[in-house]
Amino acid sequence: MPDQTPTPDTPELEALLSAKEAASVLDSIFGFTPSGVVIAGAPDGKILRVSSFFAQMLGRPRSDLEGKTIDEILQLVPGYDAAGRLLAANERALHLALQGATVSGQEIWVDAADGQRIPVISSAAPIRNSHGELIGAINSVADLRSHKELERDLREAVAQRETLYRELAHRVKNHLQLLTALVSLEARDPQLTAKNLAELIKGQLQTLAAVYRGMDQAPAADRIEARSFLEAIIRPYEADGIGVELAAAPELTLASEQAAPVGMLVNEAVSNSTKHAFDGPGGRIQVSLRRLEPGRLRLEVADNGRGWGPVDPSQPSHGLDLMRLFAKQLGCELELGAGPNGGVLAAAEIPEAGR
Repeated sequence: MPDQTPTPDTPELEALLSAKEAASVLDSIFGFTPSGVVIAGAPDGKILRVSSFFAQMLGRPRSDLEGKTIDEILQLVPGYDAAGRLLAANERALHLALQGATVSGQEIWVDAADGQRIPVISSAAPIRNSHGELIGAINSVADLRSHKELERDLREAVAQRETLYRELAHRVKNHLQLLTALVSLEARDPQLTAKNLAELIKGQLQTLAAVYRGMDQAPAADRIEARSFLEAIIRPYEADGIGVELAAAPELTLASEQAAPVGMLVNEAVSNSTKHAFDGPGGRIQVSLRRLEPGRLRLEVADNGRGWGPVDPSQPSHGLDLMRLFAKQLGCELELGAGPNGGVLAAAEIPEAGR
């Protein structure tokens, strides 16, 4: 605002701010304050000073704002409540402050020059002279756009967490039901000892633990990184004398709903091989997962053991029946045959869930 020599008719606050010293102090304060500041004089409501921050926020030069009356400014910069209702002049903080009221934390929306509607929080207070007489008002306006964006991000994060919690609760319920059904099936096998049953249950629990660990570590909870998940499944079977190898591309993932049946199938196949395929040390089991084509994965578990021997894979078998059940849950059929190294091969072509 240019230095002007006040006349006897110049309002008191305008006269005070006309001095170079006052303008310099205000410029220092305005340059430091991270909010928009407007000073209006009384009784005419003339806008005496506007901070550069306020002008930049509205996309207008200070010259468009300073020197106008408060009514002209409120028409130039209309304000709205949260419902989008246009606020009357006597509802705006600066207008109320010029009537002697102090307004704190009035959250409104104002229109910038480019038509963008900006959320702000507006506070205003009257300015009085040493005699207590009202000579003007000051209005501080803080831009809330970054706060609103943060609130939106937090709401979205909370909503996502709630969705994930419901999904996890649903997944836990389904997995516990699956585990209960498997234990019931295993317990019906007359050749199964209590020790064997305990080992089977342990393997199934380890599989479910790997599922939840994979969901927790994955960038997106609805996808599980396949390689680390399968490593967790086969790790307990890496006993002395029997090696378990894994081949899976690091970019392959499984949908979370696929993980449990995939893990159970691999667990059952590897368990069967360790128990029945080998006469002594030196056995090898290979687990592989690869993409055949977009939308289709192939899972294989093969050993270099004795092969089927007298066992007929087409006949009912408790372990094979379980593996067929897991394949069915994955929307495919279990393939059984000779392995590439003379042992047994169990395979399934799994639909690759969309990413």
